[in-house]
Amino acid sequence: HFSSGKEGKSTSENTVTLPPLPVSAGGIVYLNSDSLLDEFTYFKEKRKVLEETQAKVKAELKVQGDKLQKEIEEYQQQAVGMTDLQRQQKEEQLGVKQQQYLQHRDDALARLEEETNKSSEEVYDKLGTYLKDFNKGKNYQFILGYQKGGGILFANDSLNITKQIIKGLNEKYSSK
Repeated sequence: HFSSGKEGKSTSENTVTLPPLPVSAGGIVYLNSDSLLDEFTYFKEKRKVLEETQAKVKAELKVQGDKLQKEIEEYQQQAVGMTDLQRQQKEEQLGVKQQQYLQHRDDALARLEEETNKSSEEVYDKLGTYLKDFNKGKNYQFILGYQKGGGILFANDSLNITKQIIKGLNEKYSSK
């Protein structure tokens, strides 16, 4: 009466009916963490922004590093004709510039790491919030994250809820 008899098949071009959720005797199901991160639209967008930011920072650091290197090479060529005092002053200037460059590089890399950590935290907060809502009425005791090479060495495919989670997360994200 309520089923079309087409579980797991596409019902229209835009809608895919997913298989029913597993019934776990132990109240344990899992989702594939790698697939989740590859297919969760919010995470893909965050990753793209971080990659663009990282590319900009790398390009900026390369320009600054090349400029400093050029200045050092020019000094090395001109050092022969300089007095001891001029060489000392120029070396001090270059030393200060090098320290400033290194400090700027370290600050930029720390900002990138902070942005990456913040983004990861946002993704996992969204996932955690969604999983709490998702589990209402299902009473799963555990929803484990599975990934190849991780701590879970085997997972029965019948307990995999990855597709349902990805579909729900993407629908929730796209509705905002």
